[in-house]
Amino acid sequence: MATKALAIDALQRLFTTLLHSCLGESLGRKAELEKFERELNLWLAEEPGLLRRSFDYLRYQWHTRPKIEFRWLKVPHTVAPLALAASGPAIAYQTANMITGEIALISFIAILILLCGAKILHSWSEAGNGRMSGPLQNIWVRVGDLLNTVKSTATAHADKDSSIEATLALAASLAAEIARVRTVDVAASFVRYTGTGHGKMKVTHRNRGSERPVGRPVRDLEFLLGHHACLHSAAPRVVADIHRFGPLGRKSPTQGQPTYRSIFIQPVISSKTKELQGFISMDCTVAHAFHGRRADDLVTLLEPLKAHIEDMI
Repeated sequence: MATKALAIDALQRLFTTLLHSCLGESLGRKAELEKFERELNLWLAEEPGLLRRSFDYLRYQWHTRPKIEFRWLKVPHTVAPLALAASGPAIAYQTANMITGEIALISFIAILILLCGAKILHSWSEAGNGRMSGPLQNIWVRVGDLLNTVKSTATAHADKDSSIEATLALAASLAAEIARVRTVDVAASFVRYTGTGHGKMKVTHRNRGSERPVGRPVRDLEFLLGHHACLHSAAPRVVADIHRFGPLGRKSPTQGQPTYRSIFIQPVISSKTKELQGFISMDCTVAHAFHGRRADDLVTLLEPLKAHIEDMI
């Protein structure tokens, strides 16, 4: 009897543990879903509050801060002009004996610190607010114009995929230049609807040179932000940081391990059928990479590349 009682007690405890585990997973899943839907609605509405806009700006400034690389050879080049500019108190002490040595030393150090701080802030401002130069913008526009002279009727069907891949490679390079990140930090993809309607998608093309998988169907389409952007409007959209959408927003559409943080999404409409075909996704490993004027520049300069892809499908 004792053995039977112990067995019953063990089964009851096992059942209780399993029940609590299932309830915990269910509640956790519900919380993740609520967070995703809340952030999705805010993102689609494009009406962030003052607090959210301020937070995005501060995060953008943080992620675009200048990278300080210490090298001994740069020390004289950097410190010499700053030290010369801060040498006023030392000169006053040596030549006119107007101030004491202690005051001259303290003043020199204080001025040097202020000048170093001003130099860092200037570098930060340039990194965050700098835009692509006018001549370089003009070059990209002309590249797009040249690309659009090659019409789909003049391109063999077998070469259209290669043309789209090359165009995505150009788009990735353009996005990296605008966001001021390394080329390897940006990847471009074309995600296309398959079958009838908008219920299935597949990653059909990647930028040339990419090792990410192609041809895989997208799973969990309800959590794909580009899909929601396409159904909402044909306007481009920026995802500042996918971490904001919680675990469901961080799921890779191809079941890989995502390394990107920010996304630029551009819906694509076929120039022949005038129907929505999918979207171009520009993924960057740096959060808030396409903030503000950077997104505006990317929209403008990406237009001829997008038009070429729309002509090829």
